[in-house]
This record gives sequence, structure tokens and C-alpha cells, in this order.
Amino acid sequence: MAARWDSEPVQAFLEAQFDARPFAFIFVEDDDVHVGEETVGRVLGRMGFADSLVDGLERTYAVGGATFGRLVHGRTVADLSGTFPLSADAEAHLAELRRVRAIPVQEGPPVGP
Repeated sequence: MAARWDSEPVQAFLEAQFDARPFAFIFVEDDDVHVGEETVGRVLGRMGFADSLVDGLERTYAVGGATFGRLVHGRTVADLSGTFPLSADAEAHLAELRRVRAIPVQEGPPVGP
């Protein structure tokens, strides 16, 4: 599940896990929190991409992530990468993040003649 970095549940999770609010690509899997290049590798590896492509994209994230973050999001990506054990305090915030949310959709006008 993807969540907005600036949402209150994400901010509470980050504060509990890192004692800060790093702007980073994060993936929580079981009792592990993968961050930065490690997240790229985990996500793409699970999707079945070739190891050589995964390695290249991990390096690309390491080199270009900060610039991409500034240009696209207006924030510099945190210099944080690796796998960390999920803290008990942070785990308490995951239920809110995993809760399914409905996206309101309105029907548009009919298309065609």
C-alpha cells in the first residue's frame, strides 16, 4: 500500500520508528523496515525484475534520488538506506496505515451520442 508522506499516520510512524521524519522511500515487510535503495531492491525483486535491472535501479536511486526528490517533491530524500527492525512503537501505527480507505468517485456525464 502506498501512503502520502505528509499524512498524519505516516508522520506518526516515522517519528516512532526513526525519532525523526525522514523523507524516504520506505517499505514495511513483516518485522522489517526497508529504506531507500533497499526498498527499491525489495519491491522490484518481488515483482520479478532481473537482478541486473534491480541492481542498476538501486544505484540510480542512490545517485539520483536526492535530486529527484528536490525537483519532483520539493524535498531532499533522506540519506538513509538499509533494513531496520520494526520498533514496537512504530508497529502500533501500522494498523491505521493499513486500514482500507475508500476514494470517492463521482460519475461523469455519459459519453457518446
